[in-house]
Amino acid sequence: AGAQIGEGACTNTEDLGRFDVLGEEGLEQAITSCIGMCFIPGQPGCTTCLEGATGFSTECTACFVAITECTILSCAGTCAVDAASEACAQCREENCTADFVECSGVQP
Repeated sequence: AGAQIGEGACTNTEDLGRFDVLGEEGLEQAITSCIGMCFIPGQPGCTTCLEGATGFSTECTACFVAITECTILSCAGTCAVDAASEACAQCREENCTADFVECSGVQP
């Protein structure tokens, strides 16, 4: 998780360090713990929760808010059943990941 592929909001030393500390599992847990605050796009609670849960910078957190909101909007049916499913991951990959990578500079 968090392989750097270019310049972006998450490619500074502090945010890359947070990726290492959290790991894929920690990142998933942080997003899962905040998901309920992200169902209404643009709600500040989603950003506040994710920033607190991950320790990422505000700029980097914004990329995670965007991919989380995108996943909810584009993949709600698939991911509501099982957020860890291959179908949910595939939907997120097809609809949301490219924008996240462009925003963050890292591959989720």
